[in-house]
Amino acid sequence: MYNYFMLVGRVVEDPVEKTDNGKERIEIKLSVRKQYPNEYGEYKSDVFSISLWGGFFNMALEKMKAGQTVMIKGRVEVCSGNIELIGERVMFFQGDPA
Repeated sequence: MYNYFMLVGRVVEDPVEKTDNGKERIEIKLSVRKQYPNEYGEYKSDVFSISLWGGFFNMALEKMKAGQTVMIKGRVEVCSGNIELIGERVMFFQGDPA
């Protein structure tokens, strides 16, 4: 079985620092455009909330900014009935990949 996701999208806002049980983490919101248009021919986006822990903490604070295109690969966890997306690899794009 597989438990991973891979998303490419734009960072909606600058990363937000959070602390859980004394561990630092970053929460980012990633806007990912849908690959199909709606009934009006418009392409909409979904916004995902993704947590980055450990070594990604400083990197995200220093390099991630709103509007930047990134690819995030990670795993899905269920904690206390909530689904959480945990990023395990981040790739930055210099230009627009689309």
